[in-house]
Amino acid sequence: MVAVACAAAGAARAADIIGMPIAILPPEGNLAANVIYWDLDPPVPAANAKFLELYYSVTDRLEVDTISVWPEGSVIDSGTAVNLAYKVCEQIPKARPTVVVGAMNLLGDEDYGLVDNSASPYIVTAYDAVVPKGGPPSLKNPAIRLHLGYGTKEHDDDFFGGVQAQVCPWGGFAILNYQGDPAYMATAIAANPKGLEATLGTKAGSWFARVGYQWDLSK
Repeated sequence: MVAVACAAAGAARAADIIGMPIAILPPEGNLAANVIYWDLDPPVPAANAKFLELYYSVTDRLEVDTISVWPEGSVIDSGTAVNLAYKVCEQIPKARPTVVVGAMNLLGDEDYGLVDNSASPYIVTAYDAVVPKGGPPSLKNPAIRLHLGYGTKEHDDDFFGGVQAQVCPWGGFAILNYQGDPAYMATAIAANPKGLEATLGTKAGSWFARVGYQWDLSK
């Protein structure tokens, strides 16, 4: 499935479109949950879809997650993809990006996927191109992160990625491309409770909304 989420450059699930991997893995013991509504248009054979994403950082380098989907007005059944991501290396400024490898739908759920419902490997990178200096992010002092990856099967045997920015302490935006479709989104970040986010955006001309929360279970 493709569709949704975004955020600010400092947020854990920062430039997340459903199904599009990102090279952002929170510290060990963090659990993130996203609830998403996607209003679908043809040729997708469903009127809308609801999603639940759960991400858990087993270690600082290893993340296990699930993406469950419930399509409405469709002959397609609900499905769940079990996914795995491993951080190969961290970014070194002016030298290399963060690199993550992984695979989607490891168990091959036949009811999950728009392009392919088998295990779909990928490699993805992230690079903090601009880091705020001397204070929180602002329009004149933004945080900008670049994403670039390549994946097979459900990832359409193609490159994907985009740009993500945080332009104030409480929000940001992302412009991404996945499976040949552009996505535009903006995210608000709550000051309290910390870890709460909300996103509105469009993907392939269809709007979506997301609410996400992150817990630190290591404390």
